[in-house]
Amino acid sequence: MLGLVCTVIPRNTPIPVKKEATFITIRDNQKEVSIQVYEGERMMLTENHFLGEFDLSGIAPAPRGAIIDVCFDIDNDGILNVSATDRTRGTKNSIVITNEQGRLNEEEIERMIADAEKYKAEDAELKRKADARNKLEKHACKVRNAIRDAKFSNLVPLEKKTMVERAVAQALNWLDDNQLPDVADSEAEMQALKWICDPIITGMYNSHSLHRLHLDDE
Repeated sequence: MLGLVCTVIPRNTPIPVKKEATFITIRDNQKEVSIQVYEGERMMLTENHFLGEFDLSGIAPAPRGAIIDVCFDIDNDGILNVSATDRTRGTKNSIVITNEQGRLNEEEIERMIADAEKYKAEDAELKRKADARNKLEKHACKVRNAIRDAKFSNLVPLEKKTMVERAVAQALNWLDDNQLPDVADSEAEMQALKWICDPIITGMYNSHSLHRLHLDDE
């Protein structure tokens, strides 16, 4: 999305260290994602140092929002292993990055740290916008997956299903047209989505629980 990075392992984190991050596909039936690895302090890709990339192919066909788990693992020698896994199918790929593969020297690191401090407020605002946007996108995908879940969807009238599908489509289309909106605008879209969908989804889950309780009592 607009060339922004997601910080997984902050600077000065003691090693060895292992951290994970969760990402989602951005298109329906997306078969492949590209995992790019950078080091640096800024929010924009172009302001950071590229280390390597790899593709995760064979992703299970699914609506936009399929979950990809990415793991960053740095050992005692500073060797970085990055792996990505399609949570649905279990397909996996990885890359290993050593200290000899074009890593920044001390002078370059100091320069990037100085730039990060200089543009700290600007980058913080970019992060706030990206976080609000990602929160809306993930919630919209989660709601759509819930209303299409065969275990629950038969408990929801067609009219309400249609309302949810339309609200989700409107939110996702808005995100496609507004790649990095203001935080207030993303939050307003989130509230509109929740106002329509949350009562229906909550009622669906409650009906499922009551139905199961009734069956257990028989």
